[in-house]
Amino acid sequence: MYLTQALRRNAQIAGGNVATNCAGRVRNWRDCRDRVSPMAGALRKLGLGPGDRPPAPPLHRHRLSHFYH
Repeated sequence: MYLTQALRRNAQIAGGNVATNCAGRVRNWRDCRDRVSPMAGALRKLGLGPGDRPPAPPLHRHRLSHFYH
């Protein structure tokens, strides 16, 4: 099972529901899913693959939550 399966499933069944709420900026599950895909594609183009662990940004903010999926 991939971590993204849970994200895709939440977008499918509860797409409009709140996924993150940080400093008044609200994102729903579809927004999160739509942000994860381009990030994953960019990391794949850089040569990362299954099992690789890229360095994570040090900030814990809603703008970076898609990085962790």
